Amino acid sequence: MTSLRPRGAALYRERIRDQELRGRNFPDHVFEHLPTMARLHAANRYDRLTHDIETITGRPATSVRDFVARQAELRRATKADGRF
Repeated sequence: MTSLRPRGAALYRERIRDQELRGRNFPDHVFEHLPTMARLHAANRYDRLTHDIETITGRPATSVRDFVARQAELRRATKADGRF
């Protein structure tokens, strides 16, 4: 994967913001928040790990992948039972 220089990445984020987000009629706070989140992700500011869930619940946290897969299983089961 090719790494973008910081200014190139900033220009890319600005283009996405202006071309993709502006026309979606997001509320102003959401429109401003999405590029902020993109910048924070690019800087690995969301790259965190904590064991708090396991400490509180006594079991490990569920990964997003496992959570989504489980929800899909529940939807299929509910649909098969005629409850969907």
